[in-house]
Formats: sequence, C-alpha cells, structure tokens
Amino acid sequence: MFAKADSVIASWAYSEGVCSAVLKKLFKFKLIIECLGSDVNALMKKPMHKIQMKWAFKMATSVTTKSYALAKVIKHHAPSITAEVVYNGVDFDTFFLRKTSVFQQPNSHFVFIGSIIPTKGIFELVEGIAALKDELSITLSIIGSGSSQAQLKEKVESFGLQQTIRILGAIPHNQLCKHIQNADALILPSYREGVPNVVMESLSTGTPVIVTKVGGIPEVVQEKTNGVFINALSGEGVKEAILKAKNTEWQSDAIRASISHLTWANTAQHIQ
Repeated sequence: MFAKADSVIASWAYSEGVCSAVLKKLFKFKLIIECLGSDVNALMKKPMHKIQMKWAFKMATSVTTKSYALAKVIKHHAPSITAEVVYNGVDFDTFFLRKTSVFQQPNSHFVFIGSIIPTKGIFELVEGIAALKDELSITLSIIGSGSSQAQLKEKVESFGLQQTIRILGAIPHNQLCKHIQNADALILPSYREGVPNVVMESLSTGTPVIVTKVGGIPEVVQEKTNGVFINALSGEGVKEAILKAKNTEWQSDAIRASISHLTWANTAQHIQ
C-alpha cells in the first residue's frame, strides 16, 4: 500500500508520523504529518519520543497542526519546523442551527461532552454546579466515558446532586446535536485542549460555550460573541462563568456565523 502511494497523511506525530517517515525513505512519497495535540504536548516530554518526532518532522513534506497554539509548541521543540495550521471542519448539516433561544426557560440546562478524566475539569464542574444549586434552577447532562466514571458518580452523590446532574455515558455521535440544542450552553472546563471538535459543533448549532482559555480554544471562541471563558479552573471559577453566560444576550445566528468558514470542504482544500 505504501509502495503505491503518491502521498501519505499520517494523523498523530507519534507513532504514525514516525513510522510513515521511515517508509518515506524507502518509497519516496509525499508525507504530511498531522499533529493533533497530545502527541506533541505530552509525548514531546519523553526524550526518545521527542528525538523520533523531530526526525520525522524533518523527513516530512509538510507538518500540520490544528491550532496556532500547537504550531508554537512544535516551533519551540523543533525550531527548524514551521507547521501549517489546518483547522478541523464542522458538518453544518448534521449540527444545524437551533430553533430556540438560550436561557429563556426558568431552568438553565448545560451539557458536558468529553472524556470522563480529571484533565477535562469534570470534578471542578461538579463543584461549580453544587455552588449554584441553591442560587439557580440548574441541570447538567454529562456525556462521555472514561477512567474516572466511578469517582465522578461518587462526587455527584457526595453533593446530593443526583437529581441535578445526569451521567448519560457515551452516545453515538449523530445524537449529539439534539443534546447540544437542548442545552443553554456547552461547558468544557479542560486543563488542556487543541481545538475541540465538540466546541465547534456546539457553536455551529448556535449554542454558546463555557470553556477554559487553553490550547487553540481562544482561536475560535470570542467572549460575548460565542462563549465565555472560565478565568480560574475551580468550582468558584466555573460558577462565575456560568452566571456570566446566563446574564449575556446571545444571538444564535451570530454564534454559528463566527465559525462558518470552518467547513470540511475548506479543510480538504487546505490539505490539498
């Protein structure tokens, strides 16, 4: 297969990018190495992985990233490499514009979609909801799976939030839109991210996001236009961001328009 290829796209710098770079020496195809985030942010801290990835970058025809923030990380570790930023696209037909306005009902409903792991800020999110339960009528749906599911359930129960927070587990991707559109905002209090697909999917429905200012998120989220930033990743910080989102006037069509250029067609054209 590699022997017949004119071009190869290796998603993830390690190990796909490194292996493809070895094969490029044999078969002379054009090679694009796509860096997605954790491959560089985490594995570059391991000396042997770093050596192999830097070598693969030099062998590649082109290196791409999903954000300018990640391109800067690559430049830091491999100064001779200038990565091209190619954002992921959004399926605007699957994630279509919502018909209802946000924060119009007495109960404010939020949704978290992601891995159930500590670095997604899931425990701080529960603490923030707990801090608001006597102040607002509020509910939260948590969608996803991960290694911390049991601890999350214990955390919810310890605050007596079983009626406030629903843990739904993993659901098919084609069902996410209705959960996003049923929410007043998507909330993702991560410690680290690239440019999360779920953030762009939420914005494409006209639903604002409550997020941390990490990775490439500030490249697509603008305060008061399509989202709110969590200034301090803590229960109190989450609470403040939720209140700010609730007290902001949102225009769903403007939220969707803010990322209207991020189509899969444009992504494919950029890669070509």
